Amino acid sequence: LWEEERAELGLTAKQSFIDLGCGNGLLVHILSTEGHPGRGIDVRRRKIWDMYGPQTCLEEGAITPSDKTLFPDVDWLIGNHSDELTPWV
Repeated sequence: LWEEERAELGLTAKQSFIDLGCGNGLLVHILSTEGHPGRGIDVRRRKIWDMYGPQTCLEEGAITPSDKTLFPDVDWLIGNHSDELTPWV
């Protein structure tokens, strides 16, 4: 999907992302390993986060959905739990 987007838009840089509610951080780890700049945010830190290398940026924290300037420089907002993230995504 992202390769197609880059081809259609004539981009060479890989898309950036924020994974809201990243849970165990596996998707963040996979995308970061593939060269996509990004980070995951979850309200609770997971023990497995310590097993990922420094290229996997995971943060414990919450965001406010009313902030209209959230992540203005990010290409993609990812939310695998859309039922919980509707105000944000």
